[in-house]
Amino acid sequence: QDWLDFLAAHPAAADSLDIIDDLVTATYLHPDSALTWIARSLLAPLLGRARLILDQTLPKDSPKAIPWTMADNRPALRLLFRLALTQMDTGLEEEAAASLRDLLRLNPGDHHGIRAELMNHYLRQGEDEQALALARRFPGDRLADLAYGEVLALFRQGSPRQAQQALRRAQTRLPLIPHYLTHKRVARPRAGGLGSKSSNDEMAWFYRESMLDVWEAEPGLLEWLRRQAS
Repeated sequence: QDWLDFLAAHPAAADSLDIIDDLVTATYLHPDSALTWIARSLLAPLLGRARLILDQTLPKDSPKAIPWTMADNRPALRLLFRLALTQMDTGLEEEAAASLRDLLRLNPGDHHGIRAELMNHYLRQGEDEQALALARRFPGDRLADLAYGEVLALFRQGSPRQAQQALRRAQTRLPLIPHYLTHKRVARPRAGGLGSKSSNDEMAWFYRESMLDVWEAEPGLLEWLRRQAS
């Protein structure tokens, strides 16, 4: 109630991204935060206001960035990230992709790892050129989504030799993915510590869970992967 009284007395405070971020965080902490009406009635207006403020402050043609490494930038980036999550949860895929692209523009270091979600969105939409451009932006990436997303996009573009080269690079960093993609049944591995073999297995399993259907949808791709990885 103190917050509401303060905002009623100081309406200009609603233009503060710090305050909006606090309100959104408080909403997430509410016991009923998972209910649909919470997202629609409380989160959506707050996140929408934050987006409008960001669009005014840092329009799409602005060359400026607000990297996560500077603590003062974090409320704005966190709000944009939460907006993307809310859009994904409500089925607004294109809007979510636009928010993710803005996050990459504003925070080129991508401390949230949203490039993985964006890569998978491009591949699901058949936007292979966009997927390859994203992969080129993060060469040698340790995320399975980027490394193997590049392979998938090159294969779909009819470039098997380039896809083979990309696969070799991906296997050097993440050798377990082909096994998890090409076997019909794979048990979920036990959780392990960061950098352990079990954590690599877990990453491969999660990639299979999120993207196997896209690999299966491309005729001949999994058989090609099986032959190349053997």
